[in-house]
Amino acid sequence: MDGTIVHRLLAHARNMNEEEIIRRAISLGASGTMITELFGLPPKEIAVRRDILGIPSRKGRPPKIGPEQEAILWEHWVKLTKEQGTNLRDMRSVLEVAMLMTEREPTQNLAMVWSIIQDWIAQDLV
Repeated sequence: MDGTIVHRLLAHARNMNEEEIIRRAISLGASGTMITELFGLPPKEIAVRRDILGIPSRKGRPPKIGPEQEAILWEHWVKLTKEQGTNLRDMRSVLEVAMLMTEREPTQNLAMVWSIIQDWIAQDLV
């Protein structure tokens, strides 16, 4: 098999995987800032993707998570980071855990979960 073809196939597979991660993150309530920082997409493209997915854009900051919900999220964090072997220096690895946490706690959106994880990282709690 031609090496060029193999490289193209691998690049296509990576692109498809990244597109699925972006779709999943937006569907779970990722903020535009998150998507821009993690994937480099401009705000207009994020808005178009939200429209395509039928997800209304939110204005302002996400609400704060209460102490009880934070404790539940912390339990998920500890369990999932261990299971996933999460590398805290790899924000996409952290994003995967944040998405799993959001899927397990549907009353929270990804922007809220991401914010609390970033607080934990900033405070050296993780």
